Amino acid sequence: MFVNNSALVRIAVAVEDLVEIFRPRLSSTLTYLRRKGADNLATILVGKTASPVYQEWSGPNGTGDKLPPAGNVSYASSDSTVVSVDPASGAATGVALGSAQVTAADAANGLQATATINVTETAASATLDYTPNP
Repeated sequence: MFVNNSALVRIAVAVEDLVEIFRPRLSSTLTYLRRKGADNLATILVGKTASPVYQEWSGPNGTGDKLPPAGNVSYASSDSTVVSVDPASGAATGVALGSAQVTAADAANGLQATATINVTETAASATLDYTPNP
């Protein structure tokens, strides 16, 4: 019995996909980016949002090869009164002044990564005073 080449190619592609899924992942990282740019962001304004970048790695401490998440990633805020987070997308919104940690967790392999987001506010007014010189 002979197998045609297209069937072998499909089998090879399926095996490569399985290898990538089950390849050991030793670490993960989580950073937040501005929606309109690619600058690392640790601070957002009240009412503004930031997007997560969750990455799994083949080596420890964010080293080795970049790998796709093995399963669904969920997100949670340590203080939702400061930073609210969409549990599915990870989109973070500044709610009030302060700081909160956002944790991302891969349901398939248990890897977790955390990012700290500081929330500040913009100036609403300004004052100018003069002090007499001696």
